[in-house]
Amino acid sequence: MNLFQGQSPFVFTKGSNNSFEVPMTWFMLYLCLMFCVGDYIRQDMHGFGMYMMVKSRKRSIWWCSKCVWCICVNLLYFACAWLGTLAYAWARYGEISFRDHITLANMIYGTDFIGVGASDLLVNLLVLPLMVGIIQSLLQMILTVQYSSSAGMVVVFMMLVVSSYYGSRYLPHGYAMITRFFSSDGADALSVRFGLLYLTIWIIALWVIGYIIVRKKDVFGRE
Repeated sequence: MNLFQGQSPFVFTKGSNNSFEVPMTWFMLYLCLMFCVGDYIRQDMHGFGMYMMVKSRKRSIWWCSKCVWCICVNLLYFACAWLGTLAYAWARYGEISFRDHITLANMIYGTDFIGVGASDLLVNLLVLPLMVGIIQSLLQMILTVQYSSSAGMVVVFMMLVVSSYYGSRYLPHGYAMITRFFSSDGADALSVRFGLLYLTIWIIALWVIGYIIVRKKDVFGRE
């Protein structure tokens, strides 16, 4: 849970010490994912991907294969992160106590955490962070195809910075921070069900937008 604990949004209060600590573990987790995606799709487009598009005469097949690659990269990346965390806890403490973890979580997130069901907790820990990673990677791939790898990385980096400080139900990265489900209020309160629907819409929309861009992209001319 520490991987996706995150941080509560920054709230400016007049006359008080308005300090904010960036959730570095969470931030670096998604920043490293950004570098894992890197410039791969642009290199493939002007390499084997071009050969594939010429032979199949369907760019949709190539784009779908890159989307599958994106999902596989995220699955492997987060699986390594989860397993690495469990291995570290086992090596350091000799055991993994779920009961102690729940007690600590109650201290961090408050009494609201007690009412969270097991299914919602698993979605918070496994599904939503993965979906956020897929959205980030798809967006980075689209910007890399349309502009450059630098543009994709800059936009992703700015999204991470904004999401660290600002809380909104419409910022995808907020759903990868468990703290945001217990610290927000009013219209910006996060919920698991809305998050699943909202992030699914993001993924579908990015898939469609990416296909449209790839279909119109002049990959055979001089970029």
